[in-house]
Amino acid sequence: MKKTRQDSRDPVYVSAYNKYYHKKNRERILQKQKEWRTKNPERKKQQATKWNNSERGFIMNMYTSIRQRCTKPQQNRKFIPVKLTFTKEEFWNHWVAQKMRYGMRCPYSKVEMTFIRGKGKKIPTNVSADQIWPGKGYTPENIVFCSSLFNNNKASITPDGCQAVVDIYEDRMKETMFRKFNLEQIIIDDDNIHHYRKAFKEMRKGLTPLEIKTFIKLTYNKMMKEKEEEQKRKAIYAGPKK
Repeated sequence: MKKTRQDSRDPVYVSAYNKYYHKKNRERILQKQKEWRTKNPERKKQQATKWNNSERGFIMNMYTSIRQRCTKPQQNRKFIPVKLTFTKEEFWNHWVAQKMRYGMRCPYSKVEMTFIRGKGKKIPTNVSADQIWPGKGYTPENIVFCSSLFNNNKASITPDGCQAVVDIYEDRMKETMFRKFNLEQIIIDDDNIHHYRKAFKEMRKGLTPLEIKTFIKLTYNKMMKEKEEEQKRKAIYAGPKK
């Protein structure tokens, strides 16, 4: 495979030529790299640190770690084979696609994620690969990159488990709202609506966004129910249409 001056300007040809050259001279290149690392231990350490803390290096190291966990038994751990359908390049492209959608924010917690290695401790904001449904494997539809802290906290809870927690929480929120604001005794009509608007402005200062949302939902449902009952009463008093 000869390389001409004109070919050297074509990026596609250059990439193909480099692959061909490395494949043909693989043993010689590896031997030279080994000799260089032996002679330059400090520079080797610096380069390794730079690569490990780079975006590409961090994601590639993560892929290698996942592949080992999926195919090889780990010391002091029960080995459970997990499906991995990604190649290295597909894994990288999956990360790039998520970054285009969410940026560097964790899709779950919205914190800014990082690529920090070599500190001797776990960094809670580091990027981590989470199986949305634990045990179903590292596949394009079942993996999301999130912060290490959220991944550890989420542990092995499934989407069904998350929904169950949300359902219980919403039920408790409704009960709390009815007790806290005595919604059964609130009657909102044209005469007092201005009063309730003013009171609600003051009240919402001490509530979380979810509590405000729940309160509005409950009061709206109560109002619609009262309107329906009022229309039924009017229909009864009006009698049958002639």
